[in-house]
Amino acid sequence: MIIFREITSFLLFLTGIALIAALDENTNTLVQIIAVAACFIIAYLIWPSKRKGKRSNDNYFWDWFELILELPFQILRGILRIFD
Repeated sequence: MIIFREITSFLLFLTGIALIAALDENTNTLVQIIAVAACFIIAYLIWPSKRKGKRSNDNYFWDWFELILELPFQILRGILRIFD
């Protein structure tokens, strides 16, 4: 089940990247920006985080992907803590 969550999260993340790359080609940019945000948020929520104890395997690729996936949310949390 964990590998399914990892792959699904990775594919959603790649979909978000592809939607960002295609932003200039479409006229529905607001819908596409919402879709990009939804892809990244859902990928983050699905991801079995190693820090939360949901993933125990040591895989170099998934560790780097976890860093890339969780970094924007960690930065956002840090900014919100400053203003709290």
